[in-house]
Amino acid sequence: MSGPPVVHVLHAAQLRDLADGPTFSRGERYFREGRVSALARDGKTIRGTVKGATAYDVRLWGAGGRIAYACSCPVGEEGGFCKHCVAVALQLIEARNAQPDDEEEGDEEQDEVDEPEVPPTKPLSKARGARPPSSTKPVKPEPRPEIATPAARSSAPPASGGAVEHVAPAPLPEHDGPQVFLAGSIDQGEAEDWQREAVAALADIPDLAILNPRRREWDGRVEGRVEDPDFVAQVEWELEAMERADVIAMYFAPASRAPITLLELGLHAASGKLIVCCPDGYFRKGNVDLVCRRYGVHQTHDFAALLRALRARLGAARSKR
Repeated sequence: MSGPPVVHVLHAAQLRDLADGPTFSRGERYFREGRVSALARDGKTIRGTVKGATAYDVRLWGAGGRIAYACSCPVGEEGGFCKHCVAVALQLIEARNAQPDDEEEGDEEQDEVDEPEVPPTKPLSKARGARPPSSTKPVKPEPRPEIATPAARSSAPPASGGAVEHVAPAPLPEHDGPQVFLAGSIDQGEAEDWQREAVAALADIPDLAILNPRRREWDGRVEGRVEDPDFVAQVEWELEAMERADVIAMYFAPASRAPITLLELGLHAASGKLIVCCPDGYFRKGNVDLVCRRYGVHQTHDFAALLRALRARLGAARSKR
């Protein structure tokens, strides 16, 4: 691949300045695992696709000797230099290093004639990649918004009267309407993002509070210990949200491990709140099926059926209020 200007400013040390340590490590792992595909040049921009919880589109381009970037993942949409950007950048560095020196130099002379082209859909004025790289310490990750979606920035329902999503670690709402908790596979962000699909499918239900424990990006520095306040806050948020919920939707993604979801199944099997979907392929499906059978838990065997059952149960819960 011949290189646009971004190729000549890309170095692993600069990536470490743009991404915090855990993000760089996860992106490096994605690169090593071969998750980057469809790497291509589009004018002065490099495009690539990274397979994470779903397929994310990444764009990199040069801007004044620095890296500008965009990614379709939730962290990228907030302007962060995410693990997917790291993976694409490392793939690009490898491709550059594999080129003959004379070919790379020829491309550099040609590309430096024009200013780098900024894609019109992500203007540089939004400051993605415009922050100067530091040579002394990594840039700290941008703070996560308390609530992950625009509709959930208030405990009041949107003007349309539809559902409101509340994402950990935002304070749980004081809510008189029905509430559903989205329990199930997350695996520190590696599992498929089924929660996003569920939120979209339930968005039209009036006065519904959707309690979503899946953060936009889990901080890999958080330790699963009671001494870690961030870990404690996440677990307590989930426990309290399940207590408040009228319905707990539980999805075991076939390719995931979901050990916490198994624990939550045990906690709430006898509560009468659960609707469980455990498709073929989940490594503990037999255990899940037996627990559901013993305690009379409503169980579906595909995701579409789970959504239909949720809508029916939530309608019944709303009518009782």
